[in-house]
Amino acid sequence: MTRFVTLTAVLLPFLEIPGFILVSHWIGVIPMLILVLAGVFGGIMVLQRVGLNAVVRLRLALAQGEEPGHTLIDAACFALAGFLLTIPGFISDLIAFALFLPWTRNYLLRRVARHFDVSMTGGGYSFTTQQPQSKAARKCDRGRVFRGRAGRRR
Repeated sequence: MTRFVTLTAVLLPFLEIPGFILVSHWIGVIPMLILVLAGVFGGIMVLQRVGLNAVVRLRLALAQGEEPGHTLIDAACFALAGFLLTIPGFISDLIAFALFLPWTRNYLLRRVARHFDVSMTGGGYSFTTQQPQSKAARKCDRGRVFRGRAGRRR
């Protein structure tokens, strides 16, 4: 994951420059600059709203006794999308708009949920991360969870 983030951070500027050239060729320089500025201001607005809405929705989910995972992933996706919108460029804007789609957030929720174990404890939630497993253990496990009680036979 670290490699992906590093590679994206390094390659994104090199992808954005040809994007600027293509879009300015298609629609003109002034409309391209207006789109870039609209994206930056839109990203700032999204970031402002995410901060307030995330806290309210998280409190509401915890008060109703629901698992807050979906709320947290939604808030993280919206915050990342807002950040990407503030970066001038069209590739980052496309990635940001993909994060606004519900099926993208649900996919990310499923990916992240594999790495956390959530349990309800005394009026709050307890989050623990699962330890990385070896390839052999992952191959043997295949994501199956068995719940039950262990006891001695008499």
